[in-house]
Amino acid sequence: MTRDIPNRKVLIVTDKSIWRLEAGAHARTHVLADYLGSRTDLTIAVLGPARPGDETILTAQSRSWRFAWLDRNLPLEPAEYARRLHDYCRSNAVDVCIIERLHLAYLRDALPPGTRAFIDTHDLVWVREAAMREHGLRDEQTVTRAEELDILRRFDRAILIQREDYADIGAAMGQQNCILAPHPVESSRKPFRPQVKSIGFVASGWIANVDAMKWFIEDIWPRVFRPGLSLDIHGHICSLLKGVSVPGMALKGYGAELDAVYGAIDIAINPVRAGAGLKIKSVEALGNGLPLVTTTEGARGLPEFDDKTLLVADDPASFAGHLIRLVDDGALRQRVGQSAYDYARRHFTADACYGGLLAEIGCVP
Repeated sequence: MTRDIPNRKVLIVTDKSIWRLEAGAHARTHVLADYLGSRTDLTIAVLGPARPGDETILTAQSRSWRFAWLDRNLPLEPAEYARRLHDYCRSNAVDVCIIERLHLAYLRDALPPGTRAFIDTHDLVWVREAAMREHGLRDEQTVTRAEELDILRRFDRAILIQREDYADIGAAMGQQNCILAPHPVESSRKPFRPQVKSIGFVASGWIANVDAMKWFIEDIWPRVFRPGLSLDIHGHICSLLKGVSVPGMALKGYGAELDAVYGAIDIAINPVRAGAGLKIKSVEALGNGLPLVTTTEGARGLPEFDDKTLLVADDPASFAGHLIRLVDDGALRQRVGQSAYDYARRHFTADACYGGLLAEIGCVP
């Protein structure tokens, strides 16, 4: 696709190695970069430092955006990152700067006058922190609703990942100052296999994912397991579960090719019990046409779904019951998978998710 306005210069600032796709936050920014990179003059500025192998990966990847380190060698103090971002923007004119997540909001003040500042929230920190505290988990960041709103108001636009957040923040700071931009998924219907071999979970090592999997292993999996059925766990969460061993469980590790990972799964699960925003692993499962069993939290932010599209349960017996029915009923599994795929095609295409953002930047979707 050609750029609509070639001279619309956009800068995304992140501290994540988005080329590695190690977690939902990485995937969110990577997909956003691919979308904007083909429609604007885009640069990704990463705070750094670089990790071993980063340069090799970046050289091998074909991208529609440029790349810049604020420092590739050393971790710096926030004030120094701010100074370097300011110098970069002074030397490289930027129309719109998108800062990724609340913990980097301090960089707002580093932007020169005339640069429009957007913040991509991913989720609302005060909501996430409260949900995690309810389950005895500690978040990496603590902020009140009032404090978070004060930070968001300093930006020209706040980007929200799901409708409830968009409505809440829009009511507080003006809908015109908010952009709804869910996470898109490249839909790819996976082949149906008559016999279920793999129930799969794809996750990073985030503490809420570890909590979810321990709950599933202890309270749900024993009700579901039978010979020939495997609980396949994919992603960096595996390194945190090495001391756990139950019949039928396999730690598959991190797989960079998500298409192959999801292609090996017959039924996807997301038993997460704490968090906020939109669960990217749930969206990915739907986009791959997999029947998904999740919790109310795992379905948070998904618009207008019903039990023909995905199955939701918050207690072990009901969660296990959904899985057992899907394992035993191939026709049901096929119907739910097809409905999931159709749902993702309606709600989570790139233009449906990012078209409004593109228009705010000044381009036509």
